[in-house]
Amino acid sequence: MDASTAAELSWAIAGQSGEGIDSTGEIFARALHRLGYHVHAYRNFPSRIKGGCADYTARAALRPVRCQADQLQFLVALDPDCLPDLWPRLAPEAVVICEATAPAGAPAPRVAVEAVPFTALARDAGNPIAKNMVALGLSAALLGLPRDAFAAALEHRFGRKGELVLEQNLAALQKGQEVAARLPARVRAAAERLRLPAVPAGGAPRAGRSDRIRAAARRSV
Repeated sequence: MDASTAAELSWAIAGQSGEGIDSTGEIFARALHRLGYHVHAYRNFPSRIKGGCADYTARAALRPVRCQADQLQFLVALDPDCLPDLWPRLAPEAVVICEATAPAGAPAPRVAVEAVPFTALARDAGNPIAKNMVALGLSAALLGLPRDAFAAALEHRFGRKGELVLEQNLAALQKGQEVAARLPARVRAAAERLRLPAVPAGGAPRAGRSDRIRAAARRSV
């Protein structure tokens, strides 16, 4: 394995319920699955209908993965207030991208933390509520994952909502990719170390016809 790749990836997005956390996580997981990786997805959501922190974790590897990872390697926070509960789960050299300045209490100094104005960037792309798609595009670019797989997964998720909605979300996805290239070198280098190995010709070994994205969920009290 190349020194610049990781055996597996544990990615998560967190934010307030109603900010599109589930849809973003589902698109990320589906895109990785389309690329040929085994994926385990885990949803953590609050008991109320709207409001309260929620997160979605996707673990991917060339081998089957049947549970969530012990540590998070790449975390995107659309609301920095959701970060304190996730600090203990971060890997020693994790990457954290958040909407504003991260709250106090960040773990090891080797964790790369960077603030990105997701809402403002989404507004520039034509839809201020599409900040989750900006975060998705940024994640894909930093992790070296091809845009086409994410665009296809996004179309699968939003295609029925009409051409305008799809175009706005694709524009936000592209905006995130553009911003990723302008982040500090230390953040880009830290993310590069988390990149997955390429899927071999023919795809990763599958467990059988029933193999698919494995998913689990937990409702917070």
